Amino acid sequence: MKLFAHRGLSADAPENTMAAFRAAYQAGFTWIETDVDITADGTLPLCHDATLERTTTGHGRVDELRATDLETLDAGSWFSPGFAGEKIPTLAQLVDFALETGMGINIEMKPCAQGGEQARALVHAVAQEARRLGPERALVSSFSHLQLAEFARHAPEIPRGALFERASFGPDWRTILDLSDARYLHLSDDAVTAAVVAQARAAGRDVHVYTVNNPERARQLERWGVAGIFTDGFVRP
Repeated sequence: MKLFAHRGLSADAPENTMAAFRAAYQAGFTWIETDVDITADGTLPLCHDATLERTTTGHGRVDELRATDLETLDAGSWFSPGFAGEKIPTLAQLVDFALETGMGINIEMKPCAQGGEQARALVHAVAQEARRLGPERALVSSFSHLQLAEFARHAPEIPRGALFERASFGPDWRTILDLSDARYLHLSDDAVTAAVVAQARAAGRDVHVYTVNNPERARQLERWGVAGIFTDGFVRP
């Protein structure tokens, strides 16, 4: 079963920073999960939230700011004073790191609230970076199944995962995966049952589960046939 370091080793370092990604590599993880948004000027920062307040010293929506607005922000102090000065990395920086270390990346495209042109720009830019890694070391996922379908048109060779929360997961999941020809069903841990895993595998899809921090639960999911889990670092390689 594949282990993805969720936003890097986010139990030990501030999420979605180079410190967290380096910690994941040093802990023996071979795959990282990260979240990518797009700024008003087309930069791809790694940030889970649509706004900056929770994990940085900044304020406002990521998609309304420019790259220069993000460069001076502290993305580490909220986690621990020892990480003061950590910056918000870009997807290009993380891809460079993955190419140096041999790691793979699950790139989660955040749903683009601006829609339209900005959403297309995000998809196009992510496709360019994913191609640098290639289909063996890149996996692109999203809760926006329309963005994921658009990504499939740009980079059909890169594997895709359709994300669902428990509330949004229903009997039409196969149709939604077909929309983007997604090989992977990415499902919230509280929605996963042995029956769901069996149904997905029978349909030719593999299941990845987020976020799993209990080793006993991880072992159960592996017995059920889950192909991978996302963990903050409490389940180790």
